[in-house]
Amino acid sequence: MCGFGVFVMIVRLFQIAGVVGISLIIVSSLVPGPYRPHTGAPGNLEHFVAYALTALVLAWGWRSPAQWVGIIITLFLLASGLELAQSLVPGRSGHWMTAVVSGFGAIAGASLGVIGLWTLGFFLRRPARTAAAHSLSKQSHRL
Repeated sequence: MCGFGVFVMIVRLFQIAGVVGISLIIVSSLVPGPYRPHTGAPGNLEHFVAYALTALVLAWGWRSPAQWVGIIITLFLLASGLELAQSLVPGRSGHWMTAVVSGFGAIAGASLGVIGLWTLGFFLRRPARTAAAHSLSKQSHRL
């Protein structure tokens, strides 16, 4: 398997990683308070990073501008819904500001993903310079 097949496989891995990220966000958001995983970082930072990383890999897995906007909207709606649902979970409480921070994380992650894709695409589309072309370039600079 080479060329396009490898590309498709890599894109599929990013899609799977994004779905796993969403699943982890849902599970960690809905477990009772004492069982919630903690990193030691402030709660808003945890939310921002979780949504940013998830949006980043989703942007690499789905590669059209309409899909990128959909990723941001979906993650913001997910964050809002989870914050509402947390009021029903023992030991948890939802806050609208946390949903906003999570939404900004989604925007940041998707934006970094898009910038990364565009940068990678720029370098992949550049024509490779052969030794002969490099030599000609050096000679023209001497004149």
